[in-house]
Amino acid sequence: SKAQQITYLLIWLSTFLFPVSSVYMLVAFRFIPDMELIQRKDRFIPLALSSVSFVIGIILLLRLPFSVPELIIYFLSISSIVIFIVLLISRIYKISAHTTGIGSLLGSLIFIHLYYFVDILVYFVVLIYISGLIGSARIQLEAHEPSEIYSGFLLGFISFLLGFFLFMG
Repeated sequence: SKAQQITYLLIWLSTFLFPVSSVYMLVAFRFIPDMELIQRKDRFIPLALSSVSFVIGIILLLRLPFSVPELIIYFLSISSIVIFIVLLISRIYKISAHTTGIGSLLGSLIFIHLYYFVDILVYFVVLIYISGLIGSARIQLEAHEPSEIYSGFLLGFISFLLGFFLFMG
């Protein structure tokens, strides 16, 4: 339907296109040295812009003349908060945003299983495997220490699981 297309477009713009293109622009204008964001200090502006972009997306979705599923609004709200937490933590510690993201997905999946009684076993196994691949790749690339990988995963997992239960009751 047209409503779904508009919803998906706003989500894509606010969670992908704007955050990714803003990093490209920051590199182009030499605010940050490269796309890899290796240094903690290089993460501040991209993470701040991503968090703001998510909030703008939420506001736009809430202003649509049709109802957007509350689960989507909650997911984007928790995402924005988690990105902001990663931004704050990154000021003093290089937490893994990659494993925060995959931990967030796993926490969301567990919530959906517990709240809606949906069978998630296959998705759970696949996400656990992908989590291991991401964590291993980040260590292999020497982008993070194991503690940064684990803390990122736990931040995402716990934040989303608790966040959904607080929002949904």
